[in-house]
Amino acid sequence: MTPLCDKELSNTLIGLYDDYQRGFEIGEQLKLCVDLALSLELELSIHRLSEAEAVLEGQVVEALPRCRNPYSKRD
Repeated sequence: MTPLCDKELSNTLIGLYDDYQRGFEIGEQLKLCVDLALSLELELSIHRLSEAEAVLEGQVVEALPRCRNPYSKRD
């Protein structure tokens, strides 16, 4: 690992992760924080996708009867 002074490290979560992936020493505690934050971000993204899927499913269920009956009025 290549040691860096703190001022040279990236100031974003993804940047720190990239620094680590490129072999720069970011410190074990900081690496654990980055890992935890990325895990939480992934969980949040999954949750948001689930919500979006539910909304999309509701829209499909709402639109499906109109597609089956081409003579129905649209809102």
